[in-house]
Amino acid sequence: IVPRLGALASVLALRSIKAAPRRLRHTLPEFEGETTMTYIPILALAPVIQLAACGSADPEEVLETVRATEQAQSQAIAAKDLRGAVRNYADGAVLVVPGSPQATTGEAIAATYDAWLSDPNFRIEMAPGTGWASAAEDLAVTNASGTLTTTHAETGEAVAIPIASQTVWTRSSGQPWRIVSEYTVQAPE
Repeated sequence: IVPRLGALASVLALRSIKAAPRRLRHTLPEFEGETTMTYIPILALAPVIQLAACGSADPEEVLETVRATEQAQSQAIAAKDLRGAVRNYADGAVLVVPGSPQATTGEAIAATYDAWLSDPNFRIEMAPGTGWASAAEDLAVTNASGTLTTTHAETGEAVAIPIASQTVWTRSSGQPWRIVSEYTVQAPE
């Protein structure tokens, strides 16, 4: 579709150049009786038509890319790799998880993961759910459900809770996907 729109814009541009001039009579009193030569402004529409062809990626393919990034993060968490666990968070991202205060800075997000990764019983098992991605390749939302296992503070026993998570991802042109919001809640059993 992009080559067709580009060709259409070129044809319109040429048509604008070749279009015969039109004579217009002024209706304002100060220009009464004068005529003006004007060209049809089709050339001005050419950039708009070409821009319409931009950002038309397949949302399913975009979502697959986001899911691959998400999978790489999950692998880093399983390997207890703090850097790999937090590298996808954008500056100013928000992380909300059960049992921890809301993290709104890179340091707070890293501290949350550091506490988890230091826990010998820590484990996250997630199954991907629905997702959405824009055709402009700049915004995506993923959902997942699973279990979060941590050590109970009082008993020292491993405790697994069901969780549901929604993650909002953004990307600037040519940059990797970044998490701007991850909201995880305890799901009903």
